[in-house]
Amino acid sequence: MRLLSMMNQKPFRNSWRDYLTFSRKERRGIFVLSTILLIEISCSYFLHFVKPSFNVADLKMYNVTMDSLAQLLPGSVVSGTADSSDEKPAFKKRSSMSAQQSSRLFFFDPNQLHDTSWKALGFSEKQISVIRRYQSKGGHFNKPEDLSKMYCITSAQFEQIRPWIRIPEKTYKQDVKKESPSAAKPCVDIGTSDSATLISLPGIGPGFAHRITKFRESVGGFINLNQLKDVWGFSDSLLQTLLGRICLKDTVPFRLVDLNTADFESLRVHPYIGYKLAHLFVNFRQQHGNFHTQEEVKNVPLLSPENYSKLAPYLRQYQHVP
Repeated sequence: MRLLSMMNQKPFRNSWRDYLTFSRKERRGIFVLSTILLIEISCSYFLHFVKPSFNVADLKMYNVTMDSLAQLLPGSVVSGTADSSDEKPAFKKRSSMSAQQSSRLFFFDPNQLHDTSWKALGFSEKQISVIRRYQSKGGHFNKPEDLSKMYCITSAQFEQIRPWIRIPEKTYKQDVKKESPSAAKPCVDIGTSDSATLISLPGIGPGFAHRITKFRESVGGFINLNQLKDVWGFSDSLLQTLLGRICLKDTVPFRLVDLNTADFESLRVHPYIGYKLAHLFVNFRQQHGNFHTQEEVKNVPLLSPENYSKLAPYLRQYQHVP
């Protein structure tokens, strides 16, 4: 019986051996197929980490730039037949930047630029909101340097976009001529005029008018026209435009500062003193007593000659009493 059972099991074992063993040709085929599969997996893994040189984002950025160029300078910058001499500065500028940065830059007028174009230049929404707030209050860019005075724009950003700024000079001059009739208008006294009168001046909006009157009250009165440049946002070009339309009939301050009696808070709010100088004046007075001469004021540590020249007309005159 045992021999019979062993004879019955042998065909079963032979059938499994036929399925689990391969011939020499079959082993070669399996080796070649495994090698090809391994090479294919390796190539897919390698190509996954290779960054393509061109993507859809680059194409979108290129289209935005071309649309902005077509709106600002149609036919002169976008056209492929433009003069090669005009393209050389732009080419030199792009060669020093990365491909992504150079695709953002284009010629533009900051007074006419849309929010999407500001974003294409690399500005954030917060920076754009500050620029829009400045323009809504009557601010105008008359030259590229006016853009650098915006506190929201860093010096690096300004140097990057400076060669691309194009502000038409004739536009602003023509606007001034339209607002100026042939008959000479009486000058506006900035020392006494209210906000409603200041708004009638070209380039002065409600925001500028409010800042001028607020500065005049806090400083104690204007003593010369150049003090308008100390008002936040007031540029040299705007002052040159207003010359002949503004005047100052009284150059004597209506309020003086007494460094011997003024407290820290009243000194701090003065535009030409501020927080640090107020501390210096109070500490000097506590250590050395009251001021007796103007020379003692000049000798206060950290008070620069420039600050003293601005502040001196508003100081009460001290005379030494022996």
